[in-house]
Amino acid sequence: MSSSSSHPENLEADDETQKQREVLGRLADLVSERRLGMPAIFMLEAGRPLSFVASQAMIFFEPILEAFCSPGDYRLVAEGLENRDNIEWLIQRLEAAEEARSRPKEANGGPKKGL
Repeated sequence: MSSSSSHPENLEADDETQKQREVLGRLADLVSERRLGMPAIFMLEAGRPLSFVASQAMIFFEPILEAFCSPGDYRLVAEGLENRDNIEWLIQRLEAAEEARSRPKEANGGPKKGL
């Protein structure tokens, strides 16, 4: 029996990854709005080798941290950070948001300098 992308287990995994990326995308938007994209990218890059351990720590602290966000979203973020592909996706999303945020300044000629 060969595995194919139409296999129900694969569809489930793709659906779960999609849900994780939706929540991670909202998190990336919040981080970018607060102008913390570059520090977040740095932390994700530095912590990439320990992503699984970090996600397990998030699950351990879940009862406390759920006070700050919805329980379902928190679990999706924790599980999403187990997957290094999701971390790479999140870094690219944050980089794109940072680039988009800086682009309007360049389009208008940058900040006005004058006396």
